[in-house]
Amino acid sequence: MNDPTYIQAVPLYTKEDDEAFKYFRDHLPEIAALAGEHIKLMVPETVLTGDGKDVYTAPGSDRYKGLRTSDLPCLWIEDSEKYAFALRLPAQKADIVRLMRNLKDASEKATNAKEIREALLKTEESAIPVSDRGFYVNAAAGSFLATLILLGVALWFIPRISAYQFGAPVFLIYLVASVIPALLLFGAMRSYGTLKGKRLGVVFEFGGPAALSVLLLLLGLWFERSAPARTISFSVFCYVAPNQNQIVPKDGKLILILDRREVWPINQGEALPRDIPSKWTGQEVPVSIEIDGYETAQSTLRIDPQARIFLPMKPAQDPTPK
Repeated sequence: MNDPTYIQAVPLYTKEDDEAFKYFRDHLPEIAALAGEHIKLMVPETVLTGDGKDVYTAPGSDRYKGLRTSDLPCLWIEDSEKYAFALRLPAQKADIVRLMRNLKDASEKATNAKEIREALLKTEESAIPVSDRGFYVNAAAGSFLATLILLGVALWFIPRISAYQFGAPVFLIYLVASVIPALLLFGAMRSYGTLKGKRLGVVFEFGGPAALSVLLLLLGLWFERSAPARTISFSVFCYVAPNQNQIVPKDGKLILILDRREVWPINQGEALPRDIPSKWTGQEVPVSIEIDGYETAQSTLRIDPQARIFLPMKPAQDPTPK
């Protein structure tokens, strides 16, 4: 029979972390009793006495692999299976007490450090301290403001953006918007969620805020891709070069070479191409004009749905020798 997994919690803080320093100094017996038999609390003497030099050498060391200075103050939770993580200690005593009680509840149902971490994430009163929720609310508000700015930019350039089937501005709006509910639900309200799936033979799993962000982003991209293909329309005016105001007063045909040969009627020098796939926006395409007595002075046309397009014409040369 395998030995049970050994789980240990090591507080790491300095005298600068005033509330954490006082809490562990003044309540060590209660904290040890709170930890109970499921998780062992080990407070190094240098930490208990406030030896900052010893604590600040912990991040990056072989003893605390993966620990960063920005994680301090924290509880370093580790087990005999070599799994470890840093559980940040809040700045207020009430939040520290709440966190320690949540840790006890999580450890009673867990068999290793990884399960403790997952249980803390799922707990309504999770490892994120109450006093720090304002950060997530502010971050969500900032993301919302950024989304409004992006939407304003999109509306400002909406004709050009909508001319394409998909573009970076639309993707960026989806990306920022997907972060807002993740910050509110998981940061401020401290909910929990997972997203699992398999695509192209690769199994993936996202947990916590990433689950909702990825889900909303994928839904936005799916909606964008499943929407009907966008098309564009524009006007073409045939004029007698070099006077752009002198429109050819005749009917005829406008011919564009796109995916296939497309033909539109010309009515008194004006053609109105319709339902052209937006992928042709900004593209140079071959063009020819059939108007009795005239011939086009250029062989290509640049498609721009935001402008009226003028094509220069010249009188057709009489092929009959004089």
